[in-house]
Amino acid sequence: MKNWKYIYMIVFIGFTIGCTTTLKKRVQHQEAKPNLIHPLYFQEELASFINFPFWFNDSIVKANNIESIQQVIFTSTHEDDLEENTPFPKKTIRYTFDKKGYLIHIQYTDYSEGIIISHQSYQIIGTKYPYYTAAIRLDNTLGVENSSYLVVPYKRKKNVLQFNNHAKKERIHFIQKKRFWGPLSVDSIAKPKPTDWIVLGTPYKPEKRFKVKNTVKESDVTTYTYLNNNFPSEIISGEYPFTKKRTFNYSNKGRFLGFVDSTFIDIEFITRSTTRLNYNQKGLPVNITKIKGHATGQKVYITKEVISYTTFE
Repeated sequence: MKNWKYIYMIVFIGFTIGCTTTLKKRVQHQEAKPNLIHPLYFQEELASFINFPFWFNDSIVKANNIESIQQVIFTSTHEDDLEENTPFPKKTIRYTFDKKGYLIHIQYTDYSEGIIISHQSYQIIGTKYPYYTAAIRLDNTLGVENSSYLVVPYKRKKNVLQFNNHAKKERIHFIQKKRFWGPLSVDSIAKPKPTDWIVLGTPYKPEKRFKVKNTVKESDVTTYTYLNNNFPSEIISGEYPFTKKRTFNYSNKGRFLGFVDSTFIDIEFITRSTTRLNYNQKGLPVNITKIKGHATGQKVYITKEVISYTTFE
């Protein structure tokens, strides 16, 4: 009987080690690999900040000889109406690159039922400052200015990167060093107003974004977690009573496939939307599909985006 006890003990230890090893393998997610479009391009508070256009991989742009990328975003359509109605374009965005793969120009065009209602154009110029590029609004801008695109001056301060968004009457403070992430350090370094944004981390890799009042009272909090480098795995934001969770999906080979957005009130599920990127044989995204559903079982909405390319001769 004693021998059997030893045998059981050995089997149990082996089983435990095996389970632990399997669990570690599952926890250690496959690393994300660089793709043409960075996943954070789809994060509105980052993509609208055009002073930091890190959304496209310049090496991939150069390797594919890409001169421009055009993204056409169509209006949302009921799933049942797709065959009967062709949706109007809602927005087009055209990105132009130099032969080294660097972004040099952005053009936004907004539509209403197929008619252009605004047109904004920006020249992107590199600077000597870390992360920052100068975005200059060009004179051929038409329509009402869209304040969601941030073109803000850079201000050097000790231990903080500060940007003044005069259009929205707010400042954005990036605090990069973790030893200054405590509330007292943030208050001492940034001296934020209630309308200011505090970002812990860099413009390329934010860890937390929030507003603060009375030194310690945080609001509009967004937290970011990553797989590796600055490839996100999950982003959670909250504005009472809503909580929004975005989960990013990658293939086994590290290709960015899309993301899932879920919205909750407390713990009650409200809406869910799935965004998926489809690629051509060269590994370049050619279209994006977003499917949005509701917990109540209402009709499913579909938004489609088409991506096209021009190349240097």
